[in-house]
Amino acid sequence: MPGDRTCSGGAYTFQIPGPLAVADTVAIPMKVQDPASIRCVYAYLQRGTSDGQSAYLVKISRDGGATWEPLEYMGIAQSLPTPSKTTYDFLVRRGYGRPETRRLPYNDFGIVLYYAVTAGPDPQTVPTASYGANRLGFDVGEFVHINLGQPDEEYVEVLSADPDNQTFTAIFTKDHAVGATVRPTIWPTPILNEGDDLAFDILVVASPDPGSDLTVVIQT
Repeated sequence: MPGDRTCSGGAYTFQIPGPLAVADTVAIPMKVQDPASIRCVYAYLQRGTSDGQSAYLVKISRDGGATWEPLEYMGIAQSLPTPSKTTYDFLVRRGYGRPETRRLPYNDFGIVLYYAVTAGPDPQTVPTASYGANRLGFDVGEFVHINLGQPDEEYVEVLSADPDNQTFTAIFTKDHAVGATVRPTIWPTPILNEGDDLAFDILVVASPDPGSDLTVVIQT
């Protein structure tokens, strides 16, 4: 079952020294040696920045690098006055556990409602926001949690989704304030196959201080 853990596991680690810069396939792709499910994906800086946010795309190729598909979008949020250094700082401050405490990969990196929602019987198209380059990975017909664990908690069916514009359409039965979290009700666990290639892109860096000495970890 997705999320089941065994005594077998490991990590694929990329280390990039120096100041960050936007780039595709930042390091030489790493070859998967053994089939495994993903536990979590995260990144951290040795020197963070309070100038802005950084964002990354960890990706996988199943055809020797000819084509790539997203494995995880993630970002390091802007934080004042103490800079954030990890892609999970934001989530830990919101009460989520650190990556090693979780059985499933993060699929809820900072996605929140961008406008307040008023309950109604008709479908509504609502915008979302994220602190990185995250894009909705929701599929039409699946259900998502709105503000899980809060008084206005509900789960709604995704009727349509526009990842580029970060919107989705659903029927809401409760009112929700700006900033309500949006999370999938089922988190699919990506599978790594022997011979797959792993790499990542740096999508956004802060300016003028981009931060430096990046480590990206793909934990199985």
